[in-house]
Order: sequence, then C-alpha cells, then structure tokens
Amino acid sequence: MTDPTVATMREVAGLSLYQRNAFRLAGVSVHADRRDVRHRRQKVVTMLEVGADAGLEGDPQEVAAAFDLILGDPRRRLVHELFWLWHDPDATCCPDTLHHDHDRAVRAHRKALDTERTSRFPSPNERRHLDLLWQKAGKQWDQLIRRAVFWNHVRRRIEALDDRQLDDSVIDTLRAELPVTLVRPLLQLATQEGGRQADLIRQAREWPRTGDLVATQLERTAEPIYQEVRRRINTLSDGLTDPRAIARELGGEVVPRLDRMAVLIPDSRSTVRLRNDVATLFNNCAVRLIDSAGAHADPDARGWLDTARAMASEPDTLERIAQNRAALDMMVALPYAFPGRRPVVPSRRTAPDHWSKRHPPGVAREQRGVFRRLFAWLVISGLLIWVLNRCAEAGVFG
Repeated sequence: MTDPTVATMREVAGLSLYQRNAFRLAGVSVHADRRDVRHRRQKVVTMLEVGADAGLEGDPQEVAAAFDLILGDPRRRLVHELFWLWHDPDATCCPDTLHHDHDRAVRAHRKALDTERTSRFPSPNERRHLDLLWQKAGKQWDQLIRRAVFWNHVRRRIEALDDRQLDDSVIDTLRAELPVTLVRPLLQLATQEGGRQADLIRQAREWPRTGDLVATQLERTAEPIYQEVRRRINTLSDGLTDPRAIARELGGEVVPRLDRMAVLIPDSRSTVRLRNDVATLFNNCAVRLIDSAGAHADPDARGWLDTARAMASEPDTLERIAQNRAALDMMVALPYAFPGRRPVVPSRRTAPDHWSKRHPPGVAREQRGVFRRLFAWLVISGLLIWVLNRCAEAGVFG
C-alpha cells in the first residue's frame, strides 16, 4: 500500500499545485489548530447555506473537501502546508525570515506556472522573461530545502499536530519527494504541444535535484507517440497506392509527431530509426509517382526526395534517395529520352543484397539507355550538319 504522504505528494504534483491547495480553498492559516479549522468551517458552511459570499474562490464541494482534508489524515495536511504561505504574525515556531523565504519561493513558483499557462504565443522577450521566472523559482526552492531550519520547521509542525501517524520518518519521505513534486508542473507543460515545448523541456532538465526523473518522464510521454507513428508508417507502407495522399498525411500528421518526439527525446535511437523509415516512405512515394507520371512528377517528387534526404540517417537510404534524385534530374532535362521509367528501389521491409545496394538494376539500365540515345542523337546531328555544309559548298541552295 502506498504511503499516504507519498500518495498526497503525487496527487498534488501538477498544474493545480497551488490553485487546489486545501489551505487556499478553505481560507485558513497553515498554523491553525483543529479547533480553529472547525470554527472556520462552521462559519463558511453557514454563509454558503444562506447564499452569502464567503470570500472563497472554490465551489462549495471543493471547499468542503478542503476542510475535510485539513481535519483528516495529518500526513496529507502536512503536505498541503508545504505548498501554501507560512507567514503568520502569531506564529512563533521558527525565525520569521524562514517564513518569508518560503513564501517568496511559493509565490515565485506560482507566478511562473500561472504566467506560462496564460502565455499562448509569447514574443522572444516574453520567452526570456518566462525562462527567468522558472529559473528564479527553481533557485529559491533549492536554496530553501538546503537549509536545516526549513526541515526544523517541518519537525516542529509534526510536534504541533501531535498525531501518532506522524513521526520524523515523514521528513525523509518529504525530502525525497519534494523536488519531484516541484518539477512535475513544469514537466506537464513541457510535454504539451506548443511553441514553448523545447524551452520548457530545457528548464525541466535544469531544475535542481531531479536526477534522472525528467529523462524518464519524457521517455514515458514519448512512448505513445512512438507507437502511433510506428502504426501509421506500417499502414501507409502497406497501401502505397496514392503517393500524393500518403505524402500529405506524412507531412501533415506523421512528421509533426516525429518532431515532437525529437524534442522530448532528441538522442533516442528509436526517434532516429523512425525518421529514417519515414524518409524511406517519402522516397517510395516519389518513385511511385515517377513510375506513373514520368517527368511530370516534378516538382512533387523532387520535394519528397528532398524531405527524405533531410530525414534519412542510414547510408543505404541516402544512396537510394540520391540515385532517384539523379534519375529525376535526367528525366526532366531530357524528357524525350525517357519514354517510361521503372526504377527498382528496395522497399523498407526488404533489405537489398550487396550488389543491388551499389548497382540498382533499373537505374543502371536506364542510365545506359540514356547515354546510347544521347550518343545516337549527337551522331545524327553531326552527319546532318556535314551534309548541309557539303550542299552549301556545291551551290545546291543557289
């Protein structure tokens, strides 16, 4: 069974870390004892029953749940105390400077989170400002949890709550989970699609005391994207009947998902392999269109081959793309020399043997045909010019 402290830390870790805090919703101080909390609840309930404004931001159900949490398991209450304001003129548990420093860290983190969520299309200056907000929040929280007095405050709160379910072992749990809880809102924003994704992932990777957590979370986020892209590649490869429709789907749906994967896990071998498979599919679309349209396949086929070249990573794939690009160039330059073209290009599923890797038979055969036709054209042209010159010398043309 999961420890209630760990479960609560993971429950609050998200975009609503501060917005859904129990003490914020209930409108009570983190230092309030059970009697004060019960008195406050009675007052709020009475005001809500008569339709009066209780000055709270949550709906009645959320407010009731917040009071229940504070008056319930003290381990859950202690977690919510960490993420709300500590300053209270009547509090004497520890130096007031600690409370101010803690509250500055809470406000800095909350401001970064709220500003990021409301900035849909930030300008370059606004992006730099957002980066500074995250860096400030991370630095202030890191400095705070490094201080022994911070954990002494937590220990005094455990003593003040005076419950047998709480002991000093809770502090070790909070030490381990606190950095994770703090970075999860940033990770959630970073794994959403948007123009700030790369910036947020960088900020998450730089967040203090997170170790391998960020990389692991990003891999988990990328896994369903990988599975979907793999499924689409397999489906499109099996039904290569309409190259233009397939190329549109690749460019409109598959490539954007791959770009997102590349941001999440840029050095992953699975991302590199997928990009190479998409490059092969673009190449095969170009070959299919050239088969049916000849020189008229340009510029669509040329654009697909350029995209394939930019995405490919395996030498064999790059070589095939270059060969098809060269064949298309010759086809466009000498259309009369190409009554039809049937390049033989291995599919993604079939690995060519050693000879076919270096000498694709269809391409080599067509290249020989091109040179033969070109040579014959040059010979005939030369003979015609020679005959005309002789006729001119003999005065045939008067």
